[in-house]
Parts: sequence; C-alpha cells; structure tokens
Amino acid sequence: MKFRLFPETVTPYRPGDENRRAGLRLDANENLWGPSPEVAAALRKLRPDDVAAYPDAGELTKNAARRFGASPGRLILSNGADEAIYALMSLFAGRGDSVLMPVPGFGIYTLAAGIHGARVCGVPLGPGFEFRRADIIKAITKKTRLVVLVTPNNPTGTEIKKTDVEAVVRRAARLGVPALLDETYAGFQNRTYSRMTRRFPNLIVVGSFSKYFALAGLRLGYVIAGPEVIAALHAILPPYSVNAAAMAAGRAALESTRHYENVRRGIVQERKKLAATLRKSGLTVFPSAANFLCVGVGPAAERVRNRLAASEIFVKAFPGAPRLVNCLRITVGRSAENRRLAEALESARPPEALLFDMDGVLVDVSVSYRRAIGRTVLHFSGGRVTPAEISRWKLRPEMNNDWDVAESLLSARGIDVPRSELVCVFQKFYFGEKGRSGFYRSERWLLPAPVLRRLAARYRLGIFTGRPAGEAKLALRRFRTERFFEIVIAREDAGNRQKPDPYGLRLALRRLGARRAVYFGDAPADMAAARAAGIPAVAVRPPGPNDVQAWSRRMKAAGASRFAENAAAAMEEFL
Repeated sequence: MKFRLFPETVTPYRPGDENRRAGLRLDANENLWGPSPEVAAALRKLRPDDVAAYPDAGELTKNAARRFGASPGRLILSNGADEAIYALMSLFAGRGDSVLMPVPGFGIYTLAAGIHGARVCGVPLGPGFEFRRADIIKAITKKTRLVVLVTPNNPTGTEIKKTDVEAVVRRAARLGVPALLDETYAGFQNRTYSRMTRRFPNLIVVGSFSKYFALAGLRLGYVIAGPEVIAALHAILPPYSVNAAAMAAGRAALESTRHYENVRRGIVQERKKLAATLRKSGLTVFPSAANFLCVGVGPAAERVRNRLAASEIFVKAFPGAPRLVNCLRITVGRSAENRRLAEALESARPPEALLFDMDGVLVDVSVSYRRAIGRTVLHFSGGRVTPAEISRWKLRPEMNNDWDVAESLLSARGIDVPRSELVCVFQKFYFGEKGRSGFYRSERWLLPAPVLRRLAARYRLGIFTGRPAGEAKLALRRFRTERFFEIVIAREDAGNRQKPDPYGLRLALRRLGARRAVYFGDAPADMAAARAAGIPAVAVRPPGPNDVQAWSRRMKAAGASRFAENAAAAMEEFL
C-alpha cells in the first residue's frame, strides 16, 4: 500500500501506557489545580439539544479574540493546539522543506513536519537552555519555509524575551518567511504576544486552553494570525472540529478571571518552592516560566523515572534525546503533591556511594568466625554449640559482632567470662598460634573484582564493619581489593556507638562527602543502623547454613528495603 504522506520518516508520539489516573500525574504538564467551578457548572448545564446539534463557534471566537487582543476575523478555534500545528505545517511545509526551530523543543513540530516530508532544522539552545537570538537569526534563509518559536519552551520551561521574538519575526519577514509562535504555556506568565500579529503579517500565534485553563481533556486550541492565514485554515480544518462541551467550558473559563489568576499565582509560588527544594538536594533545575520544571538528575534519568512510576508518580523522561537524556520534566502540583514528589525523587535517585558491611557480604566467614565462636564457647564451657544455634543468636538485633555472639552463648550457659579474656581466646582461634593455622585462612572474597571495578567507576565505595581495623585491612590486602574502597569505618572508629547505632554510617557519609548511599548488610543490626541513618538497606543473605525464612523476617523487621541472594546479585541494579 502506498501512502501520499511520509509516516516512515517520523517517530510517533506515544502517550504513557500506565494507569495514570491511579497515581500522581506529573508527566504531561496538566494543570493539576483544575478548571474553575464555573467550567464545571457550564458542563453540567449542557442539554441534549446542545449535544445533538452541531456546535456554533461564534460566541467563543468573539470572547477568545477579546481576551487575547485580536479581532474575531483574526482568530480560529481548533481541536487542541495540535490540530492547529498539523494544519499550519500542511500549509507551509512540504517534501524537502526546512522548518527552523530552537532545540530541544516540542516534539509535535518534528512529527508534523515529518508527516509532510519536511524536516526540522534545530538551532541549539544555550547550555542553560537559554534562547540564542543571534544563532536563529543567522540560520533563517530564503529556503526556510517556517520558523517556530515556543515560549515558554516545552520541554525546558525557558522563555523568549519580547525583544528577541520581535527581532526573529522581523528577520523572517524580510525574507518572506512565516513565523509561528507557540504560546501554549504563556498564561502562566500572564503574557501574550498575539497583538504583535497586527504589526507583523508573517506572525502566527498558536495557543491552547489545555494548560492554563486546565481543559486538556476537552481539546480546545486557537490560532491568531492575519486574515489570509485564517482564511486558509478555515478552508482546510474540519468545520466542526471543536465540540459543544469544549466550547461551553471555554466560554466559562474565559469568564473565570479571578480563579485562574489565583491558580497562576499558586503555581508560580509552588514552582519556586519546588525548584529550591530540588536544588537543595543537589539537582540541576533550569529556569522555568511554565507550570513545570526541567530537572537534571544525571545519567540514570530513565531509571529514576521508572522507580517513580513504580510508586505511582509519573514524570517525563527523554531517552534518546541527547540534550535531555539526563533530565526529567516534572509538572508543578500543589504543595502536598510537590512534597511527595521531592521525597520520592530523593529515594529514587541513584546513590552517590555504596557502603558495605564486611562479614557475610564481602567476605565469607561461615567457616572462620563461626568456627571461632564455636571453639571459644567450647574452650570456656566444655560444650559444643551447633551452627543453627549460632545462626539464631546472630539474628538478634543487639548482636553487633562475633565476640558478642560468643559472649551471649556463654552467658546463656551460665558462664561469665571477662571480655578481654574472651577476646584473647577468640583471636587465637581466628589468627592461629604456635604454628597452628588460623581460621581466617578459610575466608574467601564474595564480590568479583570485575564487578568491583565497574562499581568503583560509578560510585564512591566504602566499608562500615564491626571488625577491628587491623582485621578489616588484613582481609582487603589478602584479597587485593584495598584500591576499590575509599574509606573503611571499623570498630575503633565507632567507639562505643556500634551498630545498630547509625554513627558509623553517618561518619562514612561525611568522610565520603556523600548524601545518598545504600548500605549492604547481612544482620539485623546492619539494617537498623541504615534505617536510623536514613539510607536504604539491602539485606544480603550470608553464605553457610541459615534459616532463610527466619533471616528474612528479622531483616525486614529491622528495616531491610530489598533482599539479595548474594553480594553479586545485590549489585545488578547498580551496574
């Protein structure tokens, strides 16, 4: 089948497929403050005859023209701004033609041009997405068929000054090139350039009731231009493309000046507050004059977007868009909605640092330390302790290290041993003495070096362990992994504030200069310390015999946010 248009040259616009109504919709720049009560009343007053008859656009056309500073003969209504954009593109751009616009820009223009075989020639915005007047003026030539300006710009939110608009339109006029000015978000600036169409016959202004007036679901747009363009649009647009409900809502919206001005002020205030909150958390927030923010979150933007979606918070990501691949576009909502977004975004962002407990996570101590526990108990009590009993005691939240476990097992048998004496015996079994090999030699490293290399290239890595510093560093030297970890917070560093006290984790964050981290541990004390420190904790199941169900219950109760079979599996989402 042969098409006369060129659908093979465009990438279709695909709305999100999530159940957005069940969540917080911050991905489509909808006005979450909603339309005025007068709009709702007008829709309720629709009669059967209003629905059965073709709608009359005359009254709304007059009202809209008066509101936007135009005469009725210079304004035409459309089924959303998109219908107007497609129609204008069909008037001015054909196969092989060039459409000029700043980029990043609104993707519908690229789509509409491509359908007609034209192509958008993008003029890059500045590093802060600021408009560069000189660049676009230089790019306009006699071969340019249409210049497109969007202010405030979607998806960046940045605006174009009036003097810049005039300069570009004047340059285009000299070369006989029409200039389309998209004002979809101009209501949030309380500004319109539509009156400029009287001075510049080549200027065409496109607007919408979707955003400022919160009528996105009714699809109502308009074009303000000279009589020649309006006549051409009347010729090619369907005669009744705007429905009766949209017209009734549009008339009521135009009469609800006080409501929408209050909404505009509220959105501007909340936009400033949200921008300040996000900047305070270390994010890049670009200037915006619209009801949304363009926020730089880093290379994991799409992953952050997906994590937010899993929490039923929907924002817009731009995979494959070079200038926007690290950005999210976030609609400004009400205060409570913005707080929810900011909190969820902080949790969804990738960590700056990964922090590890050592025993059971990085090092398999199922033979070494556990054997030392058993032999220490045997030495002082004369009785043996089973691996299952050791496992049960290690799951207690107050057990910070294996000396504590050995001491508790002895106390349960009615035996009290001075701590210094217990530690001395334990260490002899662990390190060995008099030519006898110590149990530490049975330890093995659990996280492969290639994985560590990849992690170290992306994150700052550190260790927070209950081991004494000498033992922790000995293990790192033995397994040749010292170079991967910037810091080691050991038993001596935490002093009398051992896990589950969060002191050691907070110290690790300070020394790394990081604010966001994830902690990987295998014991309830690890999880509790992370929870108290306000960072996510991943429970890594230690090697050796374990009651997996009991371990999982204890770890979840202590604050584990996720579970992993082993350290390598825990790293999958971070690579």
